Amino acid sequence: MVSPKYDYRQFARTRNVANVVFHPQDSSKVYYMTDTRGRMDIWMQTLPESNPKQLTFSKEWYLMGFGLSEDGEHIIFLAQYQGNERAQMFIMPSTGGIPKRISKNKEKRYFPTTGGELGDNKLLVTTDEAGQTMDVGIMDLTTGDIE
Repeated sequence: MVSPKYDYRQFARTRNVANVVFHPQDSSKVYYMTDTRGRMDIWMQTLPESNPKQLTFSKEWYLMGFGLSEDGEHIIFLAQYQGNERAQMFIMPSTGGIPKRISKNKEKRYFPTTGGELGDNKLLVTTDEAGQTMDVGIMDLTTGDIE
């Protein structure tokens, strides 16, 4: 039996949908987090009528939020391992694929700043360690290095 096709509005009325982001180059593509499988994952859908495509498949990582790179080629997201409150940063292609953790210190919490895209695959981030200190740096999204 084929499941019925439903549009985004129908989907949003029946699921917990958060962090809705439109592709910066193609506004017919919408990305969002939803808890369809019991925990938040990132999904993508082409509007107005396409089936949702699941992009992340979290098991032990709890997704906290995400954004798209300026060119729309990558998803940058935050996740914490089994609720340890140590938010780590990941990057993956916006079409799906295997996420790569780009934060290097598992004891720190990483937070991208709103509007922090600096171009050239760089992002303004803040980090803190055990809630003690807050540092601001520029992260290279290809290497995870912070200047």
